[in-house]
Amino acid sequence: RLPRREVGDALLEVLRNRPEGFAHAIDTLVQLKLYEAIDPLIAMAQSDDADVYGPALRGLRGIADPDQHDVSRLVKLLLRTPHGLRRDEIEKTILVVCGKVPAETDRAAPVLLALKSIPAAQGAGYLPLLGRLGGPAAKKQIDAALAAAPHSPEAADQSPALPLPARRPLHRGPTPPQ
Repeated sequence: RLPRREVGDALLEVLRNRPEGFAHAIDTLVQLKLYEAIDPLIAMAQSDDADVYGPALRGLRGIADPDQHDVSRLVKLLLRTPHGLRRDEIEKTILVVCGKVPAETDRAAPVLLALKSIPAAQGAGYLPLLGRLGGPAAKKQIDAALAAAPHSPEAADQSPALPLPARRPLHRGPTPPQ
């Protein structure tokens, strides 16, 4: 039996230098729950190639915890990602990670904590994620952002406070709109 550290190092080496074997390496990293793989997986998740970012996000879903450290890294990844399919998959990854909290805990809490360090102008891009996560604290932040946004469609189109992707349906999460 090989020591965990040696196996982990060898698998991380595969991620860095052998793209043909990374999918199997990621599966093993998830089984080992090797936290040292999170940063290399986040780097891979920045790829435009679905064959690269898909397995990387699958690995992040299995390894990352819903704590301030891991969720903050995922939120920063989301911030750097243009709107589109990959960003949607990153949102889903954050949902899976935040879904690991105990049932009585607010799933949006780790994301809301991570968003405190992000400028308000960039925070509006997270409204769809908050809508997916649901919960009273997320709804309060969504309502505050919507109240601060211009009310006419013409003004809203010109406003950086609420970018177009942030205006997609916000209440599709577990908390129904009231």
